[in-house]
Amino acid sequence: EKRAIIESVCNSRQIQRAGNFSVAAIDVLKMDQLNSAIAKFNPNKSVTIICEGLLQYLSKHELSNVTENIKSILHKFGGIWI
Repeated sequence: EKRAIIESVCNSRQIQRAGNFSVAAIDVLKMDQLNSAIAKFNPNKSVTIICEGLLQYLSKHELSNVTENIKSILHKFGGIWI
């Protein structure tokens, strides 16, 4: 559904998305799913990671796991986590 909303907003406002924009519905607790989502990314370009509305629902253990997974990605690419 989020992809459809993004497409609708971009089309209605005539916004052209950059080729480096990606939306992935994955389980951030599973590093294999994260690795699959970032497999096509250019390792020479930094990333921005957004976990919209997710973190408030995680236990402390899950939050720690997500933090380590995101840290691993940022170590590889550089960038920020919002």
